[in-house]
Amino acid sequence: MPIIRQRRRDINAANHITPGTYHNVDVDWASMLWGAITVGRRSWFDVVRFGSASLMEIVWRCAMARANIQTHLSGGTTHFRTTSAFDSLDGSEKGAVTYFLGLILAKLAAEDLHSVPWVLHLDVYSKINAHGHTVAVTTTPGTKSRPDLIGRAVSGDWLVCEAKGRTTSITNHQRISAKEQTRQISTINGVAPNARYASFASFSGSARKLIHEWIDPVGSSDTAEPLELPEPEFIMSYYRTVTDFLRYDNPAVLGRLDEKDGLLLREVPGMDLWIGLDLEHPSARMRDSRGADDPDFAPRILERALKYKPPERAPGRKIGLDGIAVVLGKSWL
Repeated sequence: MPIIRQRRRDINAANHITPGTYHNVDVDWASMLWGAITVGRRSWFDVVRFGSASLMEIVWRCAMARANIQTHLSGGTTHFRTTSAFDSLDGSEKGAVTYFLGLILAKLAAEDLHSVPWVLHLDVYSKINAHGHTVAVTTTPGTKSRPDLIGRAVSGDWLVCEAKGRTTSITNHQRISAKEQTRQISTINGVAPNARYASFASFSGSARKLIHEWIDPVGSSDTAEPLELPEPEFIMSYYRTVTDFLRYDNPAVLGRLDEKDGLLLREVPGMDLWIGLDLEHPSARMRDSRGADDPDFAPRILERALKYKPPERAPGRKIGLDGIAVVLGKSWL
């Protein structure tokens, strides 16, 4: 299985950054694509409101990952590294790809280290607020600096994360800037976030190996503001891309739903992969309109997810704490 070298560091209020510790984290293609499909982004709430858009979003995200990184065996260890397609991009295009990889690795680390399966972009919550909810979108005075991501753990704790991507090495100035962005939210629904992190994806050395840096800042800043958000709508918006994809009724575009090994799956055309839900997870009821439109269903997901244990990892398969499943075909293995 491929590994990603992860460096975990601390940074204090005086901006002292510790050397940190190194960890080899197992990340296969199924996990990478699960992160790509499920992590929130700008305008996510609007983009995935309809089934055809959900399909296009899923294809775009998977293709973005596959076009720009590849597995490479070196010295008995398999890593992800850049592709020739990535190497031929210009600087701004490379920046967009590495930022996307930073989001993916932030999502994977949030679940692995903090049992946080539900992660969305802060801008998504701004759009939710436009539907009748007042939420202060946090900015630093004189700037538009704010964290990228907010996540909810199965325990009910909250996580704040700033995701970054770099094509070269990371500077301490960039680390300190990311730290300050994570500190711009004081509380979420009246509770201080249990964790604040800056997530950096970058490529190391001449081998261009994908590496991950996970930095833990302290506390909130003096200028931080509280954030209020509606948890039910947060959960519903998180699952919307997958549930719309599963509910999309157009036989000319998508094949039928299949149940296999306790999973409800649908093939993504042209990608040799299947996406769906674990039928043992409470989110599985959202596959039909009754569950997806039930205002009381999201609270039940939050309550019952505490008891959920994903099936054991298998080659070419990732099932997250959110119950979302990614199953790969042979071309990925």
